[in-house]
Amino acid sequence: MQRLERTKNSIRNLMFGIVNKCISIFLPFLIRVIIINVLGKEYLGLNNLFTSILQVLNLAELGIGSAMVYSMYKPIAEGDGELICALLALYKKLYRIIGLIVFAIGFALIPFLSYLIKGGVNDIDYNVLYLIFLVDTVLSYLLFAYKNSLLIAHQRTDVGSNIGTIIHLLLNFLQVIFLFIFKNYYAYIIVKPVFTIANNLFVNIATKRMYPQYKPCGIVSKEKQREILSRVKALVGHKVGTTVVASADSLVISSFLGLGILAIYSNYYYIIYFIVSLTSIFFNGMLAGIGNSLVVETNDKNYSLFENINFILSWLVSWCSTCLLCLLQPFMELWMGKDMLLSTSSLICMVIYYYSWQFRTTGLYFKDAAGMWQADFWKPYVSAFFNIVMNIVLVQIIGINGVFISTIVCMFGINFFWETIVLFRILFMRSPTKYICKELLNLLKTIVMCTVTYFMCLALPMQYGFSCIIFRILICIIFPNIIFIMSSFKTREFSFAVGKVKQIIQKRL
Repeated sequence: MQRLERTKNSIRNLMFGIVNKCISIFLPFLIRVIIINVLGKEYLGLNNLFTSILQVLNLAELGIGSAMVYSMYKPIAEGDGELICALLALYKKLYRIIGLIVFAIGFALIPFLSYLIKGGVNDIDYNVLYLIFLVDTVLSYLLFAYKNSLLIAHQRTDVGSNIGTIIHLLLNFLQVIFLFIFKNYYAYIIVKPVFTIANNLFVNIATKRMYPQYKPCGIVSKEKQREILSRVKALVGHKVGTTVVASADSLVISSFLGLGILAIYSNYYYIIYFIVSLTSIFFNGMLAGIGNSLVVETNDKNYSLFENINFILSWLVSWCSTCLLCLLQPFMELWMGKDMLLSTSSLICMVIYYYSWQFRTTGLYFKDAAGMWQADFWKPYVSAFFNIVMNIVLVQIIGINGVFISTIVCMFGINFFWETIVLFRILFMRSPTKYICKELLNLLKTIVMCTVTYFMCLALPMQYGFSCIIFRILICIIFPNIIFIMSSFKTREFSFAVGKVKQIIQKRL
């Protein structure tokens, strides 16, 4: 069997992914400031609302691609080019069917948009704006989205990252010019579909040059089609439920609290999503490597890999949680001003929200790489149902904090335990007790790191402004990491992490 160069590919994907993600995050970061100053915060809230609606419909985000990529791991490992070509043909057909379905459902939602908007904008047609967002979402499915599966399955997401970097630079540059010249939101958003088309065309050209032997032709056997479609059905349910949990917050805030509050919330969420995106680059770059490992390695080696990756993730998530608690509020005041701040209690809720979202990531990626979406088929539906009900009830009682609390309860109380039991029972075939105890210990470490670092930051003579942020950054770099290292340096996983860092440094020198 073919063993992918997992470490080399993961590092390359990580480096290019970070560069692309920084550009795709920092430039829109600047644009958000311009939109608020030129057009008003309600436009920012409107942008977030439509994005949340279409996230529910966007089946690339919902993980259809994950099911398709999973089906490629084995033929790539075995060098079965004929099956890969047949899979591409099937994926092309499925993606275009999906694109038409997304457009039809999205179009049918137009009459209900007014119910989701409180405190709207008078000088804009919501229906026209929503249609532009919808067309932009659908275009990738109708063009070459299926070609991305080749890059992901071969651990060459760096290629897509490089193309995305250039496209984002050009798009954001043009959007800034249009905002200043026309001071019109239509002019700002209309260019987005054009660059989506360009991105698809360049990905298509790149995959043709890199993998000329793979063309969408041939027929997948009926048995294989049933296997793939069964997996897709389970994964759609999974990712729909997951996305509903993530998107319901914005929809409920817009409906009950208004576009102005949604705009403030979206600024905080934007920073948190940036942190999540950087973490996801680390895992997306390794996803094919995990899939390849599950095919060619023993169960014990795969579990050891899981523990090592989870240790690194726990360190990252604990440190990022500490940084968010200590840096987010002064940064938001410097960026947006005092009028665009949430309360301290809301900040704490958002940090817990981030932690509850991210600490489960290792298990989710192993579950995706193993194609285990049918094992906990009902979990996303149960989680989404309780999340929506609690959102609607609690937002009317305690405001925006009720939205955060309902999502946190679902992620901790339903998702984590359900996912863990399934993962350990089916994939690792061992008791999850040791893992759950480790996660509780990691949670305790995070609480200590956050508490100690937060009160050290409060002791600074300056509490806001640029100098405050610089001193807080230094504190956040040093002290939480010292706490984590002191509590972990004797573990096998810590030795693995240090060894990997040394290996990377030696290769670079």
